[in-house]
Amino acid sequence: MDILTPIVTAISAGAAASLKDTTTQAVKDAYAGIKALIQKKFGSKVSIDAFEQKPTSEAKKAALKEELEDAGAHNDSELFEALQKLVTLIKEKEPQGATGVNISEVEAEFIKIGKVKAIGTGISITKSKLTGGIDIGEVDAGTNTNPI
Repeated sequence: MDILTPIVTAISAGAAASLKDTTTQAVKDAYAGIKALIQKKFGSKVSIDAFEQKPTSEAKKAALKEELEDAGAHNDSELFEALQKLVTLIKEKEPQGATGVNISEVEAEFIKIGKVKAIGTGISITKSKLTGGIDIGEVDAGTNTNPI
């Protein structure tokens, strides 16, 4: 079984969550603790700073996975426990299946929406009055299938 993929996925989820203004302080603190733990245990062998610039990049994930493997992180139970706590916090505290565009109680002549990509509802319009209509472009919506 590949233990590094879930580790990288959890770090990626924490890094991505920590970049959002809406992320709870508990999630940000848990992620900061993991970064500190990685720095303490693996030092310059694992570069989280470079990864954080683009935590959803497959190339960055592959590089981080290689660094973690070379450093022996896949055998570190303390890191694994910290990552499990982070994932639990993200699932409990962060919105899942977020709406891409949410328009509520708007009076307008016309609304034009371009390309929307969302893990939950693509577009939600409620209690709004539109006299001219709506022009909606490409919408890609679905459920969050993240394995963490």
